[in-house]
Amino acid sequence: MDYYGLRLATCSSDNSVKIFDVKNGTQTLSADLKGHYGPVWQVAWSHPKFGNLLASCSYDRKVIIWKESGEWSKVYEYSSHDSSVNSVAWAPHEFGLILACGSSDGSVSILYNSPESGTWEARKIPGAHTIGCNAVSWCPAATPNPAFDSSMKDRQPLVKRLVTGGCDNLVKIWKEDGDRWVEEKKLEVHSDWVRDVAWAPSIGLPRSTIASCSQDRRVVIWTSEDNITWTPYTLHTFDDVVWNVSWSLTGNILAVSGGDNNVSLWRENNEGQWIRIDGKSKDQGQLTGDLGWLNSVHVNTAAVHRRASNLQSRKTVKGPYQAAWLLRAVTCIDLTTLGGDDTDSNVIRLCAKAAQPISNDMLRTLGLEAESIQTAAVCVYPSKVPIAVATLKKMGMESKINVASVATGFPSGQYPLETRLAEIKWAVEKGANEIDIVIDRSLVINKMWFELYREIKKMKEACGSAHLKTILAVGELGSFDNVFKASLVAMMAGSDFIKTSTGKEAVNATIPVGIVMCRAIKEYWTKTGYEVGFKPAGGIRTASDSLCWLIMIKEELGNKWVNNTMFRFGASGLLGDIERQLLHNITGRYSSAKQFTMG
Repeated sequence: MDYYGLRLATCSSDNSVKIFDVKNGTQTLSADLKGHYGPVWQVAWSHPKFGNLLASCSYDRKVIIWKESGEWSKVYEYSSHDSSVNSVAWAPHEFGLILACGSSDGSVSILYNSPESGTWEARKIPGAHTIGCNAVSWCPAATPNPAFDSSMKDRQPLVKRLVTGGCDNLVKIWKEDGDRWVEEKKLEVHSDWVRDVAWAPSIGLPRSTIASCSQDRRVVIWTSEDNITWTPYTLHTFDDVVWNVSWSLTGNILAVSGGDNNVSLWRENNEGQWIRIDGKSKDQGQLTGDLGWLNSVHVNTAAVHRRASNLQSRKTVKGPYQAAWLLRAVTCIDLTTLGGDDTDSNVIRLCAKAAQPISNDMLRTLGLEAESIQTAAVCVYPSKVPIAVATLKKMGMESKINVASVATGFPSGQYPLETRLAEIKWAVEKGANEIDIVIDRSLVINKMWFELYREIKKMKEACGSAHLKTILAVGELGSFDNVFKASLVAMMAGSDFIKTSTGKEAVNATIPVGIVMCRAIKEYWTKTGYEVGFKPAGGIRTASDSLCWLIMIKEELGNKWVNNTMFRFGASGLLGDIERQLLHNITGRYSSAKQFTMG
């Protein structure tokens, strides 16, 4: 992918290089570049400050640099290697337009472009690896720990460095010294050919990190505080040869691909252990770690409002089907009491209503068995979890009705993280099996996406086996783009549900914002295979409201989401109006709103 994530370059053993435009998850071929006469092994995009430049290398011993100026054309060809050129990599743009090339003849070439004349100059490292060089990667243009330096005078001058991997089983680090390159370090751990190396981006990280992979089926992580002493850590021994390693833009996620035709994602945890996060288990499959996805988000606000208007202006479900839809809505309710004056008696009544939300007489009239309908959950403050758990157990409903608890400084989220995590753990310890957390909205407003990710991830870990429902408080996020991005981050961090609101904001659940969140869920599902639930909350008060939401869910996400394992309503007053509508379906008359209370 190019810098902006809008173009994809591919290479093939059919000697071709192809460029695709990427938009809305589809790829359109825009160019087919011909110039190589052997299999093309690798392509690399330059930084956009130099224009649209692409480098390719091939078994034909050539490196070609292509440029788009209206159309793609070859602007430079380097053919001074005696064997296949296996790898190309552009230097960090701070150093200028420089390309490194690794060849099976054992040498590494560094090609320098003169900005004044536009000409290229080559410097070669002969015999860099006996038998051959398979991979090259550049050190970031930053000292290992710039964020930790006490003053500018403490910082070391920037030095050009390369890491290479070869058929001699070695990883080598090279440093530019005047007009030549010298070997700075030889790293010996692998027992077979090193197939790829990747120097991690450094975004304020306190150390340098390199990943290497080999035909010995191992991936090794090398770390250094000073670029002099390097410590190896074996990430994993795979079942087949490992061909490629690649870091995320932030340098904290490593992608690994190999001969088993699988790609795995790895991340270092707080204990310094590298764990697989791409789907070994449900709570480890939620991270992409790539800002490119978030940066590509743009919500068409006008289109969202048109879609919402269309939904809300349609005739709702009528006739004999309406009762079935309304009963489905009842089973999706998280029956909620979140008042400052909540007492144990309130919670006991709430649980009783959740266990029998519709009277037995009404159910029989509708042709259903008595006590066959329950709400999905009761939702209370953490301090009320014990009484809710005890009440449902006493009623024999503990396996049918979930106990949800709000947590993490509800509704503001403006508490220390340690306090918020402790609140989750306490609620889970007391028996809550669902936790509705609220995010710190300032992290979204300030676009601190990785801070948001880390917080939600820690909250997910604190939940243990309990389901995590992440409240975005959409009315305070400022834009649909922010809602979409916050939804993605919440899902990446492991949320089982994403939820619109606390019910305490000035603006809560609306159909337009529901459409945006459903589209985020669908995009995440399409790209990762993970199904995440949705919960609108706040302002959903009438039976017709519930029908509109259910229709939207069915049309946006499909039938799989029209049940309480994937969809919930956060509501306290909705149930009463549904009861009134069901009674109207049976008797033809509406009762007083006061008839159906938890009283």
